[in-house]
Amino acid sequence: MRSHLLNDTTAEHYRRSVTEGVERVAAKLATTERPFTGVTVDALSPLIDRIDLDRPLHDTTAVLDELDEVYLRDAIYFHHPRYLAHLNCPVVIPAVLGEAVLSAVNSSLDTWDQSAGGTLIERKLIDWTNERIGLGPHADGVFTSGGSQSNLQALLLAREEAKPGPGGWQGPAGLAALRIFASEVSHFSVKKSAKLLGLGPDAVVSIPVGADKRMQTVALARELERCEESGLVPMAVVATAGTTDFGSIDPLPEIAALCQQFGAWMHVDAAYGCGLLASLKHRSRIDGIERADSVTVDYHKSFFQPVSSSALLVRDADTLRHATYHAEYLNPRRMVQERIPNQVDKSLQTTRRFDALKLWMTLRVMGADGIGQLFDEVCELAAEGWKLLAADPRFDVVVEPSLSTLVYRYIPAAVTDPAEIDRANLYARKALFASGDAVVAGTKVAGRHYLKFTLLNPETTTDDIAAVLDLIAGHAESTWETPLTALPEPATKTHDFVGIGLGPFNLGLACLTEPIAELDGVFLDSKPAFEWHAGMFLDGAHLQTPFMSDLVTLADPTSPYSFLNYLKEKGRLYPFYIRENFYPLRVEYDDYCRWAAGKLTNVRFSTTVSEVTYEDEDEVYVVHTEAGDEFRARHLVLGTGTPPYLPEAVAGLGGDFIHNSRYVQHKAELQAKESITLVGSGQSAAEIYYDLLSEIDVHGYELNWVTRSPRFFPLEYTKLTLEMTSRSTSTTSTPCRSTPATASRPSRRASSRASTATSSTTSSTCSTRRRSAARSPPGCSPTPR
Repeated sequence: MRSHLLNDTTAEHYRRSVTEGVERVAAKLATTERPFTGVTVDALSPLIDRIDLDRPLHDTTAVLDELDEVYLRDAIYFHHPRYLAHLNCPVVIPAVLGEAVLSAVNSSLDTWDQSAGGTLIERKLIDWTNERIGLGPHADGVFTSGGSQSNLQALLLAREEAKPGPGGWQGPAGLAALRIFASEVSHFSVKKSAKLLGLGPDAVVSIPVGADKRMQTVALARELERCEESGLVPMAVVATAGTTDFGSIDPLPEIAALCQQFGAWMHVDAAYGCGLLASLKHRSRIDGIERADSVTVDYHKSFFQPVSSSALLVRDADTLRHATYHAEYLNPRRMVQERIPNQVDKSLQTTRRFDALKLWMTLRVMGADGIGQLFDEVCELAAEGWKLLAADPRFDVVVEPSLSTLVYRYIPAAVTDPAEIDRANLYARKALFASGDAVVAGTKVAGRHYLKFTLLNPETTTDDIAAVLDLIAGHAESTWETPLTALPEPATKTHDFVGIGLGPFNLGLACLTEPIAELDGVFLDSKPAFEWHAGMFLDGAHLQTPFMSDLVTLADPTSPYSFLNYLKEKGRLYPFYIRENFYPLRVEYDDYCRWAAGKLTNVRFSTTVSEVTYEDEDEVYVVHTEAGDEFRARHLVLGTGTPPYLPEAVAGLGGDFIHNSRYVQHKAELQAKESITLVGSGQSAAEIYYDLLSEIDVHGYELNWVTRSPRFFPLEYTKLTLEMTSRSTSTTSTPCRSTPATASRPSRRASSRASTATSSTTSSTCSTRRRSAARSPPGCSPTPR
């Protein structure tokens, strides 16, 4: 096996193998006619599943043949001019050459003694970028894995710089006072970073945007004043130079002035808009960025670099000390005095690729002007695309582009139900992707579904844009049997029923009623997709009802939405049978439900119901949504559960409480406690108890289980009508389930932060006093299943 190690004796083998691989990719690029083949998950999964990784092929050519079948043939090719979806750019050849070099040499950029020249090249590129931004003579930075990591590190520095006084933070109370301000269309990593940094759920204040999708600085000023008046700390303002959805650029000079006035750290997320740093024509669009305290750049977006190639830049090099940790084996403190340049002193990562080499090769071959010219071309293409959309009556375009993004949606000639227009646009995107002719993205604007072009390929033309718009219109029209242009103005529709909430009960009802032509129903759910108890996805945990108790089989064994049909389509019918255990796993049941929901046309996700009224004259219910839509129906089906519940008898006992629907997410937090008590007698309580019991010797906590029931009742011992399987249909249904919860006493070493663990809808928690398992205190009595 040593013949596969890259060294002086295998250099020729390396040359032949890499050349053969490069030739395969080059041939594929030269003959690719579409950005995607349209292959489905169900078609590709069996090809991957059948490969036995414990039986190697021992031949590079054979492996490349196999790779063509499972990857290269069906890969999504960003270089194609009709790939118009996400922030994925075609890459320049000098950067790909750099990728080949850095992979083979395999330098690690954490310490000087692992990288040498690589360290200096990265530092030179950081200085170059800082000069382009204009951050000043004391600026510094470090390469990162991407924009999300850069934003996280920037906010870490901002948090540490906001510390009050020499004593610093005194526990969670200090962190709770911090506030971050970002526009309502800023990147999700801002909120994610706040959570990772231990800030409270209210830490990120969302600032509204105007019609141009830029942060409203009047609103920002008002929120900063309110923060100051409330005795809170304005930790940071995150301005975006190129929002993911719209490419909009916040008013950087005005934001900088407000940050200076209120003493807030100014971070500019220019992951997308950093291409303007090299622009020959449009650099002024990010004027004000030079006043930032930190800046995120993603060279792998608008500098045409392969993933990953990103950096965090800071105005004051000294602030990077907040990410420094000295390890004796790696970067001991003495190395600082010896002036040994270890990049790990600045980074959240330890081992780190030499990604900077790709940008270095690009600049040395093409120059910054070459990069800027390419980015200018896509910005100008977007401007032309906007003119096309604005002049086309079939489409509604949201905002004139600041960079290279266009957000729009198809509007039929005949005025139709907004929900139906949503459905047409969702279907058009899905059908276009399945065809492989083009790839576009999607988003939501004011609660409605829109499509999105992200133009990052200079090879894309206005003819490509026009052709894709025609394809979208054609697919959207095909959602109706008759072209929309031929339809009369529709009257307000009254459904036979409207279902509110989409748990397994209503999903089963949706599956059973959709094939009935004489019955018209629609189901509304606020979530973006079906979701079922992810907090209880324990390894190996299965339902206590067999597969026949699925969404439909007990009512209609011939239904196409049966669990057996799901297994057949997934290519897993035989493995399920041979397992000789006919109780589906929890994760398997969730995937089955998602599969069924994805096939239905009578389901509306991302639809939040705000009010239900009743019209006596017409004898109909009117369901109002937050987006302003109305659904009229003769009957309602309410899929409602109950919220986590703390009985009065145990209120005030102290401790932390976690509903079991969040158990998996909070398991580690629970296990850090001194004592854990489960309340409830259902399946989830048993699974959590067993899961915690199996690791009790590792963590040393006390474990109690409290229930009013005399013993554990498996689900199969109760009536099927109490749970998630098929039932007879009624006009109004309110499923009633009890679910356990855990109460945990804070460890002597840990802070008492809230924690929750339970399964479906109702949860109750009890005292953290020491008790033996299975005792039932008065007043603590969730209904057994």
